[in-house]
Amino acid sequence: METSTHGTPQGETSSTGWWVTTFVIGVFALLIAIVAFVAALDDNSSASGATGPTGKTEFDIELKDIDVVPAAIEVPAGQAITLHVTNTGAMAHDLKLNGTTGTALLPPGESETITWAALSADAEAWCTVPGHKEAGMTLAITVLGAPAATDHGATATTAPATDPGGTAATIDPQAAPSEDFTGRDPVLSAAETATVHEISLDATEELIEVAPGVTQMMWTFNGQVPGPVLRGSIGDILPALVADL
Repeated sequence: METSTHGTPQGETSSTGWWVTTFVIGVFALLIAIVAFVAALDDNSSASGATGPTGKTEFDIELKDIDVVPAAIEVPAGQAITLHVTNTGAMAHDLKLNGTTGTALLPPGESETITWAALSADAEAWCTVPGHKEAGMTLAITVLGAPAATDHGATATTAPATDPGGTAATIDPQAAPSEDFTGRDPVLSAAETATVHEISLDATEELIEVAPGVTQMMWTFNGQVPGPVLRGSIGDILPALVADL
């Protein structure tokens, strides 16, 4: 058998050469894997908005009977928001951030464009016509990029910039009613003996005390909420129910 000058028999492959070749191939494969991983991270960052959430700053909003379309929007933190609001319902509606800042009371078919200052935390807007918010006429506003929640589960800034003091009512169950507060008599008055009832109701929007120290704009009938009790018997006649708005 002939041998090479390096001491390896001719016709046989050096084990050292195989090891070097395998090592080089392994390193090359590792480099390819690293490049592919970095590229995938870059693609995912671009798709998910790695530069931070953006949201939208301009929306078309419809006020219907009785809901807001869309019912929720996402906005960027630190940027003003423009809303093009149209009342497509059959009744007058408005839309106010925290019930204070927003459109005028819009008749059916009317529109108004409003701009809210930048929000620093999630907020809500609603129609301030009595009963409409409770019926579901609200707009939930999620602020993307808002401060993280504190240890107590609330955001670091709980009120938007347009309402720094907050509008939530503080109700003290131990507080006494004001001096001019008049309670409702729980005893129903005697029914009228007449068989023909002419009834007139004055429907007005008034700021009234709903709890000690807490006032609210309410839709009243003859100055009270709930309205007066209407009584009658089978066969009685109500020629007209007049409501002055």
